Amino acid sequence: MQLRRNIIIGLDPGTNNFGFSVMKFVRGRPVILETGLLTNTVNYLTNDVFLQLARKFCRVVKYLIEKWGPFRIIVERFINRGRFFAALVEKISIMIGMIERICRRYKVHLLLVTAAAWKNQFHRTVPSELKLIYKQFKPLPPHCIDSALLSMYGYTKIDTYRYFRVRLLHRIKRKWQTSTPNA
Repeated sequence: MQLRRNIIIGLDPGTNNFGFSVMKFVRGRPVILETGLLTNTVNYLTNDVFLQLARKFCRVVKYLIEKWGPFRIIVERFINRGRFFAALVEKISIMIGMIERICRRYKVHLLLVTAAAWKNQFHRTVPSELKLIYKQFKPLPPHCIDSALLSMYGYTKIDTYRYFRVRLLHRIKRKWQTSTPNA
């Protein structure tokens, strides 16, 4: 399977549903290829139910990778906000672990970001509140909207990183050529 540099999958996990968005970037502009909501997440940790849900969850992630061939998957990771969210953090961590294992198998780069990181970037670039965006696109669940915004955030990270990396390599090459004596 060949990975496509311009395709990113954004995943927004939750205990009861899990938003996903497949996005392609053409000349720097996002095009949504597929978006959806997985309603049977890994939200039960008992043996029989857990194994069934885990298999179904993994099948969906594999399906998205095999169908679209992304080179990067970006996932919102959860920050522990006290003892009341311990079960939530555990369930989401298990799903992220499954995603990581699948990404490693398919050699897809995985980027984990906090909600604060991508939402702060969103608020710096878009003069609208996220709650208003949720209302504007009301039939679409918030997890689907978040997964699409995660994909866009992931693309900004790639573009900036690539630009600085290439410039740095050119500088290193020029410096090396001027300091190396001709033999």
